[in-house]
Amino acid sequence: MSVETAARIIRVREPAPVPALLRAPACARAVDDVHRPGLSPAGKGRRAGLSAARQERLRERKTRIWAVMPVLALHTPVRQ
Repeated sequence: MSVETAARIIRVREPAPVPALLRAPACARAVDDVHRPGLSPAGKGRRAGLSAARQERLRERKTRIWAVMPVLALHTPVRQ
């Protein structure tokens, strides 16, 4: 994470509907519900918390994030 924290611009391209770095905590947990069904609720909470902490560090440093994602990501619901 130290390299990420020092960056001024981050460019992201992930095959996922919404790149992990842009997911809200509830979305991160929902994705884990689907892709990691064996992970405990505490584990999912930890993962969502780490993601939120990454986002906050980048926000504090005013890091710009450029993300390429499919337009369908805006219309795809994440379900359990």
